[in-house]
Amino acid sequence: MRNDNTIQKPRKQHYVFAHLALRALVEASPMHVLLKLLSEEDGPKLLKEVWDEVGKQCTGDETADFAALTYQLHELSDKRPVILIEMPKPRGVRECYYTATVITPPRRRWFIFERPAQTRYFTLEIGDASRGDFDTVLGEWCGESHLNYSDSPPIEKKDFLLAIVRVLKRETRSLGASDHPASIE
Repeated sequence: MRNDNTIQKPRKQHYVFAHLALRALVEASPMHVLLKLLSEEDGPKLLKEVWDEVGKQCTGDETADFAALTYQLHELSDKRPVILIEMPKPRGVRECYYTATVITPPRRRWFIFERPAQTRYFTLEIGDASRGDFDTVLGEWCGESHLNYSDSPPIEKKDFLLAIVRVLKRETRSLGASDHPASIE
């Protein structure tokens, strides 16, 4: 655990983008988002549009710099695509280092979609430990519930992806739901 007195209140734009807006977008249309992100031109443009739309609801110190936001596409061993977003450097509790969307493509039968694409949305964020120390937390949004899986995962992309794989394989169990708000004011 680390004791870090520089942790601040989360910036609204950072929090809403990572926990609400981006999640809503990929859950509503995962294959569309994935196809957009495959394009070097369309991917950054899509993310910037969402970022700017969230920013319209924010003022001054509630905003964050988009320039540091990057993304990568990965593939799990079972061929499911993963959209990994590296967020601008977090500074407030519940601001994310990374988000990752694991997509299970639609199932087809006789050229008809039997089941739409499904998503699982994960975060690696600054957590607020019980004694006032701040730590990282691996979380997953399931509907409107935010599940916490572990405290103190390393802040590395490969470790984040490995932690997600452990959750998907059910090697890691949830520690319970957290009290993440639907918005921050």
